[in-house]
Amino acid sequence: MHYPWWYVPFLTSPMLIAAIATIHIFVAMYAVGGGMFLAVEAHYAHRNQDRPYLAYLRDHAWFFILLTVVFGAITGVGIWWTIGLASPLATEALIHIFVFGWAMEYVFFVIEIASAFLFYYFWDRLPPKTHTIFGYIYAVSAWISLDRARQLFRDSGRDPGASRLEPDRSLGMAGTVAERRDRPLGE
Repeated sequence: MHYPWWYVPFLTSPMLIAAIATIHIFVAMYAVGGGMFLAVEAHYAHRNQDRPYLAYLRDHAWFFILLTVVFGAITGVGIWWTIGLASPLATEALIHIFVFGWAMEYVFFVIEIASAFLFYYFWDRLPPKTHTIFGYIYAVSAWISLDRARQLFRDSGRDPGASRLEPDRSLGMAGTVAERRDRPLGE
């Protein structure tokens, strides 16, 4: 199949991918750190029954959801959109090679979204212990989502024979990295 050619003046398409991905990673790191902050501090505020601090945390949680869930999802889709336009064949290869890794990341991202909304929208309606548990579920799922993406690419730039010859069990696929790279797509 022949794909159309995409020209990005002045910036080039690889630089656009890098710019969007860098913004996305900053947001993802804030999601992990900020999620842990909100969970720990909500736990502290509930335990001490500190109403002014809980009000501050609720306001911060609104900003946090807008930034991490909404803007993070937009930049995540933006990465796929730009790589799909810049190099459709490479995007197809990424999907085929890392399909189970991406699926695991997306499952944890859905858990992240659900727990963030439950944490914010049921702020005063849940018992403090349950509310805090949703905060910790968010923090852990955000960390796993970011760590899963990091593990997908940890050896992608090295010689596969020099870095890992054992079967790659972290992605749930049999065979070595070298074996998977030598197979044609679709196998």
